[in-house]
Amino acid sequence: MAGVSPRCSRSRTPCQWTSARAACRDAQHLQVGRSSSPPARRRRSRARRISRSRRWTSTPRRRSPSGDDLGTRSPARRARPCASPGSGTAPQPTPTRPPALFHGKCQRGRLPDRHCTPGKVATTDVNRICTPGYTKRVRNVSDSTKNRVYFNYGIRRHSPGQYEIDHLVPLELGGSNSIKNLFPEAAKSVPGFHQKDRLENRFHQKVCDGEMSLRTAQSKMAHNWYAAYKREFG
Repeated sequence: MAGVSPRCSRSRTPCQWTSARAACRDAQHLQVGRSSSPPARRRRSRARRISRSRRWTSTPRRRSPSGDDLGTRSPARRARPCASPGSGTAPQPTPTRPPALFHGKCQRGRLPDRHCTPGKVATTDVNRICTPGYTKRVRNVSDSTKNRVYFNYGIRRHSPGQYEIDHLVPLELGGSNSIKNLFPEAAKSVPGFHQKDRLENRFHQKVCDGEMSLRTAQSKMAHNWYAAYKREFG
């Protein structure tokens, strides 16, 4: 072929031809393109380039409106809550726990509220209360009743052993399981429910021994067991 470089001769050995075939192919295409490109083809190519340049220079390139152009912030730029170091999510607010004590309809104190817990008697039979096992047979206070008493006295929660639901007139002295005979008694105050249990045992022994009438013991417990404790034990 005319115009082809002598390096592209077919008389070369296979190894030489393999190493130089890319250069030969490029040289052949270059010669063919220069000799065979018609003037009309070059003119059409030049016209397309001019038309493309005019289109890009005459029409401004549009861009899509961002969130700032519309008066709002884009989601990517929206403020996010601060997260603690090392955590992948924002911290959640800790729910506020209500206080353990509040002002209930009954007033708390060393002695029960007389309007809520006046005391109530189930029996005045001495033989019944002095029978062994009587207290265990008649004790019947449900958890729902205890929770109601706590709530009436303004106690939402408490630690184990801090309070106990006690009978104002004790069962061993003929007291009732009615809510009118129940109140929450604290353990830390002295005398507390531990000391009241001691007084109950003393009165029960006196009643069964005939040293005190049952009605007297019930009255002392219902009106002011604290004063009775002081008289008995100093």
